[in-house]
Amino acid sequence: MRFVLGVTLAILLASPVAAAGPVETRQASGFDFSVLRTYSFAWEIDPERYKNHPVADGAPVDPSVERAVDKVLQAKGYERVSDGRPDFLVNCTGFVEDRLSVEGEQHELADGVSWIGAGPGTRSQPSQVALHRIDIIDTRTDEVVWSGWDTQVARDELARRRKLEKWTRKIIRQFPPD
Repeated sequence: MRFVLGVTLAILLASPVAAAGPVETRQASGFDFSVLRTYSFAWEIDPERYKNHPVADGAPVDPSVERAVDKVLQAKGYERVSDGRPDFLVNCTGFVEDRLSVEGEQHELADGVSWIGAGPGTRSQPSQVALHRIDIIDTRTDEVVWSGWDTQVARDELARRRKLEKWTRKIIRQFPPD
């Protein structure tokens, strides 16, 4: 399994949807989201704290993630700031797991133990399962006050990358909670 942290997730985690579920979210109980007005991305504001973040060393951030987050948040009235202290930080993480599905004639070796034999009807299909998560961090408390995530299955990395912006928008549109 490969681990990708941060918006670098964006580099790896876009996904034409082969199997997509609804976006799942979690929020801090009792938090007043109406106090949040300005934001920035976590790695921009505190590079020392995020020194192990993939983009902290100057690695390029996939612009489609920033573009998607900016577009949705700004349409909702939030303002991205590059200096000073924003009200909240946006951080993105992701995980990718390679999978191989094999179909063919199944042979039972023992009770509950079987294998799929090689033969003319045997087919294999590689795929990747990817989790994309966006966290909103309150800068006053340094606590995650909202998280949204979704899992997608794609045939390969290129397929995920093609849909990254759409996938990011799907998640961030759920913020703030109703």
